[in-house]
Amino acid sequence: MKQETMKQVYSLCLLIAISLTASSQINPSPSQYFYNRIFQNVAASGMNKGVQLNAVYRNMTPNSFMGSPVNTMISLQGSTNTRSGMGLQFQNERAGLLSRTRVMGSYALNLRDDDTKIRLGVGVGAMMTRLNPNGQVMLRGEQNDPVIGMYNNQKARIDGSIGFLVSTKKGWEVMASLPSMGTIQEFRGYNAIDYMVANAMVSKKISMSKDDAGVVEIQPMIGYRIMQGVPDVFDAGVLLNYKGWIRFMGIYHSNNEFAAGVGIPFKDKLSVDFTYNTGKVYNKAYLNVGGTLEAHLMYKF
Repeated sequence: MKQETMKQVYSLCLLIAISLTASSQINPSPSQYFYNRIFQNVAASGMNKGVQLNAVYRNMTPNSFMGSPVNTMISLQGSTNTRSGMGLQFQNERAGLLSRTRVMGSYALNLRDDDTKIRLGVGVGAMMTRLNPNGQVMLRGEQNDPVIGMYNNQKARIDGSIGFLVSTKKGWEVMASLPSMGTIQEFRGYNAIDYMVANAMVSKKISMSKDDAGVVEIQPMIGYRIMQGVPDVFDAGVLLNYKGWIRFMGIYHSNNEFAAGVGIPFKDKLSVDFTYNTGKVYNKAYLNVGGTLEAHLMYKF
């Protein structure tokens, strides 16, 4: 009887944790739209010269509570030659008892490399989910409960991604991707609702001065995401860049949520960005945790 009760309790905790994680990911990291696009589309892997490191930390604020979702994302990418590039992604999402980790390597190749670049990228990796019996939200009971052991004994599942990107000398950029293929998001008899089936985005860089260097540059974008289990989402945003000094970003999502941020670049080698997203947990009549604050760091070697 005790084991059956604990099993029901852990099942409930797992559902709550996945719900929180799902809700925090309905809107993806704002940094991936302009700064860290490898997480949205593997075709962007190593697109720029040199080696680039990106790190993102995302948490709920100011209404954080014990067990609230925390996301960490790290990417390392670089060009292998004038026509190709490689990338490595690491993502970890923690919510309550649940921890989900994803690692993926990617390779992108220019199919055409003149005034119009056509780029194809593929990614292969793995994802695993675990329950953390030693977390802060652990209920009193047996930490070695067999339900946790059975869940954590699951093998990592193969993940894959494919992306397509077109960029022109005039500043246009069009891209589409399948960010996660296969059945890796399936959780023991039901499907998570927090991942994109497919996405597409169009953007254009516009210089506000007569010379190519530009003093002020704006980059409007529109996007569309096909989501699992929730209505599809339209995105519209703009990046305003005072080159070499400061930049501002704003994004509107069709699920009535917004993101706004400010960043400071340092001589095209280092940049620090802070973004606030108003996203709230679905079913917020039961739980309203406020928005998320994201910190993004980029360094070019």
